[in-house]
Amino acid sequence: MGPTQQEEEAERLRQEGNAYFKQGKLVEAEKRYSQSIEAHPSSASFANRAAVYSKQGRWDQVESDCTAALQLDPASVKAYFRRGRAKAEMGRYTEAARDFGQVCRLDSTNAEAAAQRAAALQKASEAAETVGFSKKSAATRLSGGESALADLLGQKSSSKGQADRLEFERHWRGLKTSRVMQGVLLFAYAARTVPRLLGAQLSASLLCDVARCALEFAGDGGAAAGVLEALTQAERFDLAVLGLSAADRRALGALWDRTPGLSAELRSQYRLH
Repeated sequence: MGPTQQEEEAERLRQEGNAYFKQGKLVEAEKRYSQSIEAHPSSASFANRAAVYSKQGRWDQVESDCTAALQLDPASVKAYFRRGRAKAEMGRYTEAARDFGQVCRLDSTNAEAAAQRAAALQKASEAAETVGFSKKSAATRLSGGESALADLLGQKSSSKGQADRLEFERHWRGLKTSRVMQGVLLFAYAARTVPRLLGAQLSASLLCDVARCALEFAGDGGAAAGVLEALTQAERFDLAVLGLSAADRRALGALWDRTPGLSAELRSQYRLH
C-alpha cells in the first residue's frame, strides 16, 4: 500500500522545512514542520522541529518533540541525540547520559555521542560531589574508555595554551589506530579551541585527518560544521588546503555530500568543487 495523500502532503511540507532550515530561516522552518505534523505526524518531522528549537535554545520543547519522535520511532538516533543535548543543557546530566548511551547502542561509530555521554557523566559526578557523594564512587560507573575520557576532560579544563595543545597531539597520535576514539577526543573539545590545539602544526595530512573525523563521526551536521569552520581559522589552514591531494579531496567531498547542513561557502573554503 502506497503513502496516503496526507502522508505525501506531510512529507512535502517537511522537505520545505528542511530547505528553510538549511537557509537559516528558522521561523519558516518551524512553521512547515508544524504543518507537516498536523497533516500526518511522523518521527522525522518531530525530530526536525526539535532541531529548530535547539537552535533557538528552547530546550524544554526540544525534549518534548524528541520524546514524541521516539514514540513513533524508538530507534531514532537524531531524537535521542537532540534530547540528550537538551537534558544536558537543562542540567539533567544523568538523564542526558542515558540518551547519549542509546545513541551509542544504535550507532557504535558515533564518536560525538560517546564524548557527550562521557562529558555528561563527568558533570553528573561533579554535581554528586557537591551534595556529599564521593567522586570516586561515581567514577566507578564509567567504563574504562569513558573513565579515560573523563580524566582527559578534567585535565583539559585546568590546562592552558601550549600544554593543552601538546596533550591533544599526544592523545591524537596515540589513537591513530582507532578512528572512533579519535572522534571521541575531537568532540571532547569545544570547536572554537581547534585552531589553538593544532597551533602552527597543521599539515595537509592532519587537516584531512581531522576533517574526515569530524564528517564521519558527528552526530549532527551542525557539530561537523563547528569543527570544519574552526579549522579555517587555524594558522596554516590555507597552506594545508593547497596541499590536499586529489584523493584527499575526493574522500572529503564524498563525506561532505552525505552530511546535511553544511554550507556551500564552507565547502568552497576547502576547495571541494
